[in-house]
Amino acid sequence: MRRFHPNLYRVIQEWEHAKGEPLREISPNVILIRSADLAVKFLRNQNELTIEEQSGFYRSANFNPYPKGVREELSGGIRSLLRKYDPADLWLESFSAMRAETRGWGIEVVGSYFSEIMVRAGVREEKSSVGALRALLRGYIRVVVIEDAVNRRYPLRTAELNMNYYATRVGRILRLLDDGWTESPRDIIDLVCQATGGLCVSEEDLGELYLRLILSLVGFTGITLEWLLICHHEALGKLVDGYPSGGKGDVMRLIAETLREHPTAWRLVRTSISTTTIANKVFPAGTDFVVPTSPKAFEYGSGRLPMNWGLAFGVGESACPGRSGALDALAEIAFEVVRRGYQQESARLSRPYAASLLAPPRMAVRLG
Repeated sequence: MRRFHPNLYRVIQEWEHAKGEPLREISPNVILIRSADLAVKFLRNQNELTIEEQSGFYRSANFNPYPKGVREELSGGIRSLLRKYDPADLWLESFSAMRAETRGWGIEVVGSYFSEIMVRAGVREEKSSVGALRALLRGYIRVVVIEDAVNRRYPLRTAELNMNYYATRVGRILRLLDDGWTESPRDIIDLVCQATGGLCVSEEDLGELYLRLILSLVGFTGITLEWLLICHHEALGKLVDGYPSGGKGDVMRLIAETLREHPTAWRLVRTSISTTTIANKVFPAGTDFVVPTSPKAFEYGSGRLPMNWGLAFGVGESACPGRSGALDALAEIAFEVVRRGYQQESARLSRPYAASLLAPPRMAVRLG
């Protein structure tokens, strides 16, 4: 998806009131679906249309998807880890009396919250390797997730070199930390090592898979946290005293509304594996179809997708496996931020910025 212009989301919004076809070619063999009704039909019938599921996370360094059995094991493992996860209190120190900016602070806080799910230090004998891995993770989150995936500060070639650098070094450390089979994964290290144990996987591929899961865990959740606080910090403040014993339904509705209006994963991509006919038009194999996840992006039909589709988390095999755990974590983190004090200044820009993630406008905030 890097071949798309990083501000494509702005172009989509500008088309909102323009007349035109429900399908538009935005670059050679890349088709944007602009009709909400057609998007729903497309996603429901993608198997009949010979459309290949695209997994943004379960891929090797050369973008080849892992076998279905491996993807299922990874998804089940992520759900299990999140269901059992109880974060250490140290994450609360990550935003104590802190002045920060959007497009980054949420990712750092979520990274602290999930630190023990990335690498559970207490069960690892290679303490020096654990320290080295955590240093690399801090660099990866800052350079690859925040500076590139969110803010797109690097040209394509530099971004690829950055990812290769971290993937190779992380993969080498994961080999050292792999304890062999355990009855249930203790962290994401166990998960990726066990799921790929029957495959011939290079250190770079192993590191790439691990880091993509980290991106899904902290990147998407962190930016959603920023949007949630920007849009609903006053409403959250009114609910904070009753949480978690009460008000969970209200919180989840606020999160759902945030994701509907400002979907962090702002487009889904599907690729045709054979000649495909959509809306009476024929497209060759290898055509990429882009489905925006924001209701504002659609010009035709109902104007929005059904709420229960939850497109911000993807659809089908490529849907986010950690949806439930991510929502619970979002609620817990957001309430702690509000409880400790949250203030925001006016935005410098009036519109979001779309790169790999749909990030909020630049805005200074105070935490704690």
